[in-house]
Amino acid sequence: MSVQNKILNGPSKPNLISGYNDKKVLLFNFTDGIPLSGSLIGSLRLTIQLMITFTLLKLEDGSDHRWKFRGTNYRNKKFVTGSYNSYTKQGTFTVENKLEIVR
Repeated sequence: MSVQNKILNGPSKPNLISGYNDKKVLLFNFTDGIPLSGSLIGSLRLTIQLMITFTLLKLEDGSDHRWKFRGTNYRNKKFVTGSYNSYTKQGTFTVENKLEIVR
């Protein structure tokens, strides 16, 4: 089972495109998908940085800012797939056990 994580902040459209073309590592801030428990805050979520090198980046049909992506997490070398909106700088991704085609 894979957990869908929410991207809170990521790169702009020009940085996204140049990062893909130049095979650069791009930073995304996200929540880990698992709520933390605590006496004061019951649903606090941990914000983490994700470093991705894209292997695929493509626009969704008819869009100028909604992207589908596939890449590799720079730190643990696991595959990630997801969607990202370069206008709002938000999106979602999942960590995959195997590489799957983004359609």
